[in-house]
Amino acid sequence: MENIAFSRIEDILAKSAIEFDRKMEQSRTDFDRMIAEIAKQQAENAVQIAAVTASQAATERLIAENAVQIAKNALQMAETDRKIAAVTASQAATDRQIAKNALQIAAVTTSQAATDRQIAENALQMAETDRKIAAVTAQMGGWDKSHGQFAEEYFINSLDNGDKKFFGEQFDKLFANHKFSNRRTNKQGEFDIVLLNGTAAAIIEVKFKARKGDFQQLLNQVSSFREEFPQYQSHRIYLGMAALTFEDLVEEECKREGIAVFKQDGDNVVIYDENLKTF
Repeated sequence: MENIAFSRIEDILAKSAIEFDRKMEQSRTDFDRMIAEIAKQQAENAVQIAAVTASQAATERLIAENAVQIAKNALQMAETDRKIAAVTASQAATDRQIAKNALQIAAVTTSQAATDRQIAENALQMAETDRKIAAVTAQMGGWDKSHGQFAEEYFINSLDNGDKKFFGEQFDKLFANHKFSNRRTNKQGEFDIVLLNGTAAAIIEVKFKARKGDFQQLLNQVSSFREEFPQYQSHRIYLGMAALTFEDLVEEECKREGIAVFKQDGDNVVIYDENLKTF
């Protein structure tokens, strides 16, 4: 009977030990889970704290930037106030000037009638002046033509009466004032003086006063001469500029381009025909 009781006690103790171990294991498991949850919560809290710290730094930076912007705005407002004050002062000055101008306009309006009368009188005087200028211009045109004819007669007579040895050539014939008109090329003009021999021709432009534009006109006569006189296509062509006076630099330009220069020297004609070119 005692053995049976003791055996039952052992069974009870064994079951109690097993139950105790189970509960201890369960407690440890619960404890570990609780520790894990605490650790997880702490990690989440750390992340939240870091986020809050970063946000706080950004907020402080934004506050600092706003403070700088507020200071700038204050300066701008002060500058705007200064400009408004300046505009106000300027507007006052403008108002005074407008009042002054109004008085001046009134004075001008009063004198406008007198001015209109004066303009009408001036118009009549200008019409008379224009008439006189037209008469003088017509007279001067006649003088220019007369001077040109005098120069042509002077050089034509001088060359025709001489031995006609120019440009290193002996010329046989002299043609003066030869007019031409080419229907095919629609060109027309006049050769003042043309000298000819069997192998060469000389075209001489005559002016009372040689001007810069005359130089180009002389160069253009080369093609006109060859078109007008195809029988002289193989001839050497020399160019010359004859004038009683020369505009500045025209004489030098002729010499530089290989064009002979004919000038009056007292009762004689002086010819500069060095470094001539053939065209």
